[in-house]
Amino acid sequence: MNAIKELENIIKSNLLSINNLTNQIEQKETEKNDLLKEMALGIIDVIDSCERLEESIIEKGRNKSKDVSKIMKRYRIIHTKL
Repeated sequence: MNAIKELENIIKSNLLSINNLTNQIEQKETEKNDLLKEMALGIIDVIDSCERLEESIIEKGRNKSKDVSKIMKRYRIIHTKL
């Protein structure tokens, strides 16, 4: 009888450990997803800033300059990569 009780306790302990590990895995996945979401929102913010800057340059007619045109091409490359 004592051996059966001990075995039951070991099984309960193992099940509790499995449950705790499962919860930790789920928590880490949630943290990872939150970090990826934060990073994606940051990238979107950079893309929006680049687009607003380009629109502002075009509105003010500054895109006619050769140097500004080169810079805008570089921004577009970065924009595409993002």
